[in-house]
Amino acid sequence: MVNKIDHLYAMLDDLDDDLSAMQEDLEIVIELLEKGDVKKAMIFLEEMNAFLIDFLEPDECEDEECECHIIEEDEGSDDEGPE
Repeated sequence: MVNKIDHLYAMLDDLDDDLSAMQEDLEIVIELLEKGDVKKAMIFLEEMNAFLIDFLEPDECEDEECECHIIEEDEGSDDEGPE
């Protein structure tokens, strides 16, 4: 259990670092837009967007490697109530 908590804290630290870096990048984008340098601002935004897409999409895994378990409903448990 302790390892899971330590892993969770490590993940939160990484997320905090990533969000801080994105905040700095957004500040740079704002400065670039104020200067009229739209092309450089678009590059930053495209990279940030790609990061978010990778971060938010779940990782695909092979069936053998996946730790997820599908819970199947028991077909014999259809209780429709008294007739």
